[in-house]
Amino acid sequence: MPASSGVVAVQVGAPNQIRSPTFTIGNVESGEPVAAACGLWLIFLELTVLRFAWNFAFASVPFVQVIWALGWSMVAMALIVRLPVRWIAGLGVAIILFHNLLDPIPPAALGRFSGLWAVLHTPGLVSITPQIKFFVGYPLIPWIGVMAAGYALGALLERQDRRKWLLGLGVALTLAFFVLRTLNLYGNGDAGNPSFSSSSVGPWKLQPSLPLTIIAFFNTLKYPPSLDYLLMTLGPALIVLAGLDGVTAERGLGRILLVFGRVPLFYSISF
Repeated sequence: MPASSGVVAVQVGAPNQIRSPTFTIGNVESGEPVAAACGLWLIFLELTVLRFAWNFAFASVPFVQVIWALGWSMVAMALIVRLPVRWIAGLGVAIILFHNLLDPIPPAALGRFSGLWAVLHTPGLVSITPQIKFFVGYPLIPWIGVMAAGYALGALLERQDRRKWLLGLGVALTLAFFVLRTLNLYGNGDAGNPSFSSSSVGPWKLQPSLPLTIIAFFNTLKYPPSLDYLLMTLGPALIVLAGLDGVTAERGLGRILLVFGRVPLFYSISF
């Protein structure tokens, strides 16, 4: 696996609506078997440590979330990194742009494969046996796309003019969000799919007051992450990254952030 860096999708301590895709910029330098093993380790943590941490008891039906999605995305990336970086970039961008075309397909439409569809794209309950069940909160397809795009981003981070590229990409994604959200035609799930959150899926609507209308405009679908949601979060994240490029972290706030950045898994599990 070539050395690369990427924006990976995992929870951090920021407001709930924006935290998932803006976790960190991390180096990916290990070989494919190591990446797969790390992914399986994260899945194990989700099903044990995090499952217990929710309410200090092992719930009868586990609720698998961000660490689960990150783990399986790493397993998938162990295969995807065999492709040329340009292909990986194209794959990631294509998934991000077009995965909402799958929104009209509810798990029930796939019969006995409904559980697999819940794992891949639409949140829902997966029942393997009457005794073995779990609820998927973070379907995999969109997050694999985000991780693939983030991996390919590593090629830009090695350039001397990376700050210009990061700022340009960030501004472009942010503007694309406002355009797409204003058009209100595509990119935020299918309101006809009962598996999606009814409070944030589909087109936004004018509300009785301006503040409520603004909230409705930015209330995008996170489960699974819609195109609107990813543009709204990844764009500003890249702008911030461009602004932080070259900033030293010897003291003050930078030093505090550096501590958290060096222990991201611990930070994520703790919060």
